[in-house]
Amino acid sequence: MGDTTRISRFLPIDACKLRSLRTQLGWTQGELARVAGYSERLIRKAEASGTLSIMTVRDLAGALSTCGRTITVDELTLDLLAIAQQFVKSYDSHGKSMVYRCEHLLAEHFVFCNSAQNFDALFSGGWKGRYGLQQFTELFFANFERQSNSLEPTFEYLNSHVSARYVETLTYRGRGLPVVVNLKFQFNRGLICRIDQECRAFGSRSLNVSSEFPNVPEGCGNAIHPESQCQS
Repeated sequence: MGDTTRISRFLPIDACKLRSLRTQLGWTQGELARVAGYSERLIRKAEASGTLSIMTVRDLAGALSTCGRTITVDELTLDLLAIAQQFVKSYDSHGKSMVYRCEHLLAEHFVFCNSAQNFDALFSGGWKGRYGLQQFTELFFANFERQSNSLEPTFEYLNSHVSARYVETLTYRGRGLPVVVNLKFQFNRGLICRIDQECRAFGSRSLNVSSEFPNVPEGCGNAIHPESQCQS
């Protein structure tokens, strides 16, 4: 799976690692701030899983480095892009069984919100937890077929979110259905806590579940407010 990636100049901090390194040196937040040349407020933000500029992270890494060990920027940051890429790769490679391949990436109160244009409203809504994502996945693959390992997504990291975009062709009742998909990943402490997916089919009339989809169980999907946030 090829991909194109754009990266923000701000990096997500691995709060647990930063706190651990600070306490190993016996420092308070104020002492680390003083050595690094920043405010104690900035250290509190960093240890609350905030984002910092690359230069600031370098300064913190330098302050935490000792004669016996050099701390790197990579050690203090979370690779949220890699996490989002793993999720998309799980879908692309494993299809219906993707949840079993990526459940370690998902927070306890994970939410998947899908907004689908030119599809029946059943495919839109909120799906709670790993089980909810599995329900949605089974519903999707009961009605559509796709070619594995065919995606070429574009990823972008901005502040604490990662966005992804790709185009693929689904097969429905023997006919091709081009679809463009946009994903927005939200994270909490290095795990995916929410994904907002928008997908739109091109070149076809709207698909209606009641008349066209034979494999749709009743009561799927739960409404979730689109502005609900990840739990801290």
